[in-house]
Amino acid sequence: MWLYLALACLSVVAAQTPQNLQQKTCSSSGQRAVIQNGSPAMIGGLMAMHHAGSGGYGCGSISTGMMQAYEAIRWALDRLNKKDQILNGEYLNNSYIPGVNLGMTVYDYCDRSSSAIASAQELYPQFSAEARDCTKNSSSVMLGLVGASSSSVTKDVNEFSSQFNIPLVSYMATAAELSDGAMYPNFMRTVPPDGPLMDAIISVMNELGWQYVVVVYTEDTFGRGAFNELRPKLVAAGKCLTLAIGTGADDTSEAAMNQVLGKALATETTGVIFFGGSDIALKLLDVAENYQNAGKLQWIFTDSIPLASTFTGKKYPRGIISVLSGSRKIIEFEDHWVRINVNNPSAENPWYQDWYQTEYNCRLPSSSNPAFNGLPTCPTLTETQRRNEFVQDQFVEPAVHAVFGYAYALRSAHSDKCGGVAGLCSQLASMTTQEFYNNYLRNISFTYTKGERVESLASVGLEPYNAAAKVRFDANGDIVDPTYDVYNFNDYPGGAAYKFRKLGSYLNGRLEIVTSRLWMYDEARNDRVTPLPSSPCPASGCRPCLGVPTQSPYMYVPGDIVINGLFSLHFQGMAPLSCGLFDNGMRPGVQYMEAMFYAINRINTYFRAIDSTFLRGVSLGGLAFDDCMDASLGSHLVTENKKPLMGYAATSSELEDYEYYRYMLLGNKELLKALVLMIKRLGWHYVQVVQSPGGYFDTMYTDFRTIAAEEGICVVANHMFMEKGDMAHVIEKLKGHSSVKPVVLLANVNHIKSFLMKVDEMNVEGHFHYLLTMGKTEESAYQGLGNVTNGLLTVDIPGPDVTGFRQYLEGLRPTQYMTNPWFNEWYEIAMNCSLDASNMRSFGVVCNDPVNTPITTKVDVMRAVFPAIFGVYALSTALHETLLHYCGSTYNGICADFMNAADKGKIMLDKIDNTVMNYNGVSFMFKDKMVNFPVSFYNYGGGSFNLIGDYRFSDSRFTLSTSLIRLYGNLEPSAVTPHCTSVCTECLYAFSHQEYIYEEGDLIIPAMFDVHYPGSLPFLCGNLRFRNGFMNTEAFLFALDRINNGRANFTLNNVKLGLLGFDGCMDNDRALTITAGLYAGIFPLEDGKFEIPMDRLLGWVPYADDFTINIASSNLLNLITPAATSPILDDKSRYTTFFRTIASDGLRALAMAKTSALMGYKYIITLNAPDRGSRDALAAFKKYMEDEGICIGASYEFDTDWHSGTVGQLHRCFKYQSRSSIQ
Repeated sequence: MWLYLALACLSVVAAQTPQNLQQKTCSSSGQRAVIQNGSPAMIGGLMAMHHAGSGGYGCGSISTGMMQAYEAIRWALDRLNKKDQILNGEYLNNSYIPGVNLGMTVYDYCDRSSSAIASAQELYPQFSAEARDCTKNSSSVMLGLVGASSSSVTKDVNEFSSQFNIPLVSYMATAAELSDGAMYPNFMRTVPPDGPLMDAIISVMNELGWQYVVVVYTEDTFGRGAFNELRPKLVAAGKCLTLAIGTGADDTSEAAMNQVLGKALATETTGVIFFGGSDIALKLLDVAENYQNAGKLQWIFTDSIPLASTFTGKKYPRGIISVLSGSRKIIEFEDHWVRINVNNPSAENPWYQDWYQTEYNCRLPSSSNPAFNGLPTCPTLTETQRRNEFVQDQFVEPAVHAVFGYAYALRSAHSDKCGGVAGLCSQLASMTTQEFYNNYLRNISFTYTKGERVESLASVGLEPYNAAAKVRFDANGDIVDPTYDVYNFNDYPGGAAYKFRKLGSYLNGRLEIVTSRLWMYDEARNDRVTPLPSSPCPASGCRPCLGVPTQSPYMYVPGDIVINGLFSLHFQGMAPLSCGLFDNGMRPGVQYMEAMFYAINRINTYFRAIDSTFLRGVSLGGLAFDDCMDASLGSHLVTENKKPLMGYAATSSELEDYEYYRYMLLGNKELLKALVLMIKRLGWHYVQVVQSPGGYFDTMYTDFRTIAAEEGICVVANHMFMEKGDMAHVIEKLKGHSSVKPVVLLANVNHIKSFLMKVDEMNVEGHFHYLLTMGKTEESAYQGLGNVTNGLLTVDIPGPDVTGFRQYLEGLRPTQYMTNPWFNEWYEIAMNCSLDASNMRSFGVVCNDPVNTPITTKVDVMRAVFPAIFGVYALSTALHETLLHYCGSTYNGICADFMNAADKGKIMLDKIDNTVMNYNGVSFMFKDKMVNFPVSFYNYGGGSFNLIGDYRFSDSRFTLSTSLIRLYGNLEPSAVTPHCTSVCTECLYAFSHQEYIYEEGDLIIPAMFDVHYPGSLPFLCGNLRFRNGFMNTEAFLFALDRINNGRANFTLNNVKLGLLGFDGCMDNDRALTITAGLYAGIFPLEDGKFEIPMDRLLGWVPYADDFTINIASSNLLNLITPAATSPILDDKSRYTTFFRTIASDGLRALAMAKTSALMGYKYIITLNAPDRGSRDALAAFKKYMEDEGICIGASYEFDTDWHSGTVGQLHRCFKYQSRSSIQ
């Protein structure tokens, strides 16, 4: 199935408070063990002591390959903490770190990434639990983590640990990808990476005479990474890689293994190289035991198989070769290992007995595990017997180095912080994890001496090293001076027990092995084969051979479900459906493309680690095309429809009509709405617009003009940039409306940049003030233009942080990264150099050290890629929900119902619309077909755009700090007062965008409410007027509802009444203009059309006195008013069509005059509202008071009809009159 991310024809790390080393504890769960319990200094350990359970859930059987490394850690910690005893002939009067014991809390994560991350969170609960659940322990510190047991899980754990600057040291993760110090800044490893290992494998192949080979790899970080490392080296060595077979990293089914073996045998090769985890490796050998003709294959493994493996009862493993990181034999650890009491092992190792019973397929009398019931009793082996069969595991020495590395770093920190005083001092405990890592752990460099208490590692006589072991790291956190050992599983010298025997080492680029001890066996694995079987090309020749991947017209990563992306990497070519030059402009499509694949990788790894049920059994893939900015080519490449289409860059409002299109960022209308709100807040009611040519910008201008009118802002002029036009001509056009200084630039960045340069050249900076969209995203385009950019205002979508994507790009190297066929082209253009010295083309120099020079040294990583990243996240989340819909809550893979469903595209679209994405505690979701990312406002000054406010589309929250804004010349916005020098006829269109109420009916009553206070312009309203305004609309609708639903005390015989309600905003000119527009058929308009049924209009219901008097004067319209009380309307001979349901103010004035006389008042103060009706009522009242002989001592008028300051005004009037002695 294809899902579309694409489209544009036209991409989490929370900031954290520094954490100190003090350990925090919460309630814990899961399988764990504590080594050296009670130690004041602890390390967190993450080890896969068990395999994953069935279907990836829970824990399965014990992992036999982990036990020696775990015991090595126990042994090393015990040795470090020894004191007051003799060791190696010397008396120890203190522990290795004076007064500070070192321990470890180890979690068994059962080979599941999600469990490993959860365990890391339990070790550092302050980063995942509520504060009340945790208790700070000032008497102990947590130094960092050791683990995990594979490269894939280590990579996933790093996603957690790197967020909080937690040191992570691995003794097993060898993937070359982890050597990227920028992407994994807090990661170190004591085992060498896979890169140099490939040279050792090539040397072994040369020794064997292997020319024609197959590679089998697991689809995970280690497997794919190792294969990608080996592939170019095979080409360079002249070897033919005829087939690469990928297999699931967790699929140990017999069917999967049969498929691998069948494909390998079909090539007629002899030599097979395997890269992957131990579970797959061991299962593959187990299935091959009985697979027909599997004996024709000979195998080279790396560290996939524990060297301690004995393969009891199996023949097929005989002759396999393991090439892996070098490891010195530690005699002291061997002594410890062979003396473990199998019936009563240390409580620090709760897994030992299960391991022993699994390894020997027996049952220990002291074991309580029912899984081993029925097995024979384990034989009692003597120490000598155990020593004879002992083979030190390849990870023992790296595990010891990991422990001693922490110990050495802590001892150095103790020396600096504690002033020679034994024990854990407060200065040491309060040190941050970052300081401990940067200043101590990262900088360790030591050679084992007798003081490190391991004489085997301090020895200078051990071949082939002839030097003591050293522990130091390079800039990427890799241990330096790696060596590699070659082992062979055989019975040398014949008749001996089968086990892994060391043949030699690969040291300093040279292979030294004893080939006479390298034994391989026949197909039945019974007899030794001499000479050693080579792997020559078949009779048909060495083909096919998979060389280094060459450029192709698409980028592809396989998956069960593929996300299809369409990107613009090149300009359009001269010929039809052809491509031109590579686009390395402000928003290169290649970054969007890489962002899509970055997100896909995150889904397949990190997201699954967090939730093992997410897309269970389904891998995401990606297929990306370059449309070369050619819509025809794009439509040619993408032909499927009725699938969700996620727009990462195209924002035109025209796309709203496409059912399956979803905006991954706000559309232009919403962005322009924010821009208009800023203009309105600044008090600018008149603007000019300059736009780029083309349909996209025409639509953008139309949208802006409409939205601006709705907010009472008039566009007095619109000007056009021509493709190669004279910018000076545009400036002269702007001067034609020089009193309107705000200018909105709806244009591409190249036009805007050229225009501003012309403004600078003509010395007309400050004549106008410019506003634009997406300026922050394209900030680099405006930097360096000089003072002309000062004062620019922009709206932009900052979006989530893309640090993870930046780190991803930093890890890509042109000589190693083969997935993207355009990456090398991008690299060369960005670096302005050639990667090929024999083909310089237009480049003047060869790229210098591209292996160590990431593309990010010259390329600004766009924050704008976040829509592509979140587009993948939204698609994957919706896909998961869709699979639940069709396949049920326990789905594992793609079910038939999903595959066969004709409406799955529609269902998935519905799931997308309900998707919620969380980032830094903020939820993002779809609203009206678009993700509601917030908009931010910026003001340019000091060489950059500075934040001044934001607008949230989801709830219309709008903030703008106008006090922070400085326009060109350091002007405040209030200093700019755009206006029309005469009547602005250009603004009459604005009335077409006023809100109104329309309720359909057989007969329709037009009404002129006053819902708002007046605005500064006829087409602009002020604040909401609740009393006598908004409440009147609701009262009208209430009455209409009762009449139409038969609840009034009269009936209309099935005639339905409707309403056409306008807002006069207490502005007589506005109300009259709206009325005139209605009868002229130009307002209101819906989609540009006048559709009001004028023949159904009844008499008007007006509210304001001025408007009522004006339209009543014509005696052409019937009027009934519930609010106009002016006594002028009392003259029925003059206003023959006027009626009202409220008493006239003339009658009220008469009643008040009569009442005042009865009360005996001699003097009166009057206060009236600032409208015509109130003033007319005052005039009538004065006449009546004069008739009664009462004096009006003073009259006052409020600023408005009523607001919170009215009481204050009244108080001031009375206070003044009391001083004047008027009664």
